[in-house]
Amino acid sequence: MESLIFLVLIVVLAFMIFQNIKLFKRSKHIKDYVTCSDAIFDEAKDSVEIISSYIEREQDHEFKEKGRVILLYALMDAKMDAGAEASKLEIKDMIIGKKGNFDPQKFEYNSDSFFWIVVDLIKAHVNKDEAVIKALNELIAKYEDMIGQDLVIKLFHEVDQIMSGSKEDYGFLKDLWNGNYPAGSTYDKRLVGFYKYIAISIIAHKGDVLAEEMVADLQNFANMKAGRVVMKDLGILDTYLIKDEDDEELDDKAEIDIEKEGESSSEEPSKEEKEEE
Repeated sequence: MESLIFLVLIVVLAFMIFQNIKLFKRSKHIKDYVTCSDAIFDEAKDSVEIISSYIEREQDHEFKEKGRVILLYALMDAKMDAGAEASKLEIKDMIIGKKGNFDPQKFEYNSDSFFWIVVDLIKAHVNKDEAVIKALNELIAKYEDMIGQDLVIKLFHEVDQIMSGSKEDYGFLKDLWNGNYPAGSTYDKRLVGFYKYIAISIIAHKGDVLAEEMVADLQNFANMKAGRVVMKDLGILDTYLIKDEDDEELDDKAEIDIEKEGESSSEEPSKEEKEEE
């Protein structure tokens, strides 16, 4: 019995060491990758050059893909032709493991990139860039059977339909904000709050009546780096941005922690979790 317990402990220890090694390898790429999102958040005039340079230097295919997702936004923001770049987007290495199968953990690690894909979609609709909209839809459709159950993908489709005018029912977005997710949905617990912010940002953009609590959330979102990007594109930033007279800087305390490893997200939320959210 003691030898069996010892063997189990050895296996667990080996697994933990393996996981730590994987995280360490990722961390070596993360620092440079973060400069890409920072270039957008900080409205760097040379954001296209910064991100393009990162992609050229990066040797890891997964992180190259992550960089291209952000480059697409930078190109659209700079009013440059983004259609060609959109057609080259790929997400295979962000969701598929070495054995060629869907890897839920890998998908979770790259949740930030799928958040950016939704932001790209919003930007494309605002710019009326049909080539980018088409490319993004084709990209998601290619892997729909693997990732379609996730809340961020459901949000992607909802945003696309509402922004295109093919749907005027905001029920899904309001339910998402309330924490009522479709049965079987998975989601990243670190980013679900930002999905909710996007949901009510779209509702506000469309001019629908907002509950008092929604307005308060939009005011919070307007004082986050990610919120500034999304709400500015939607034309609602000035409406909800409240600046402190003694401090004109945006409050970055709640900005996206894009590579915080740890809390599991690939699971269906329990009733208790829904109530807490």
